[in-house]
Amino acid sequence: MAWAGICRRFEDVGPVYAGLTMTANAAIPPTNDRMPVLLERDEVDRWLHGSIRDVIAFQFHEPFAASRMELVRTDDRWRSGAAPPTSIQASLL
Repeated sequence: MAWAGICRRFEDVGPVYAGLTMTANAAIPPTNDRMPVLLERDEVDRWLHGSIRDVIAFQFHEPFAASRMELVRTDDRWRSGAAPPTSIQASLL
């Protein structure tokens, strides 16, 4: 599977990325009521080559069944309040 997202390059700030979300399945709450748009293998071509309407429609699909996922809770950096090391930030650009 893949997490669907979009990217646009702006002259003043460079590339900006956003992950698309959809209604969460039963595994995600109470953490959030949304989850990433996850693509099946047979959806990747439509995601990469479809129209903007095709892409937007992915956000309204039924979410993956919770039984297909393993949720592992961690103390992610984004929750720590500390910025990632510079080497990691540079590799994302």
